[in-house]
Amino acid sequence: MRVRWDLFVMLLASYNCFSIPFAIAFNPVEMESTVARAFDSIIDLCFLMDIVLNFRTAFLSPKTGVEIMNPKEIAKNYMRGGKFAIDLLATIPFDTIAELM
Repeated sequence: MRVRWDLFVMLLASYNCFSIPFAIAFNPVEMESTVARAFDSIIDLCFLMDIVLNFRTAFLSPKTGVEIMNPKEIAKNYMRGGKFAIDLLATIPFDTIAELM
């Protein structure tokens, strides 16, 4: 199940990689519709859900190979592993920020 979620999030990230620069460069009217804005908000919400899920996902200890399920250890591993920063940047609605500028 987790692999499917990760693939879904990668698909959303790929969509953002193309749609945000396209919208900024060409400013098409279709991208300003209520439906398009709602879709973008749902994508941002999915990225936020991914962060929450990552704080609750066990990992294997690199030293012992034992599955770590302690929430504090999971949080430390996620924050220190560099993935949190990437996920946080993916969650920030840069398209909305660009529109406000």
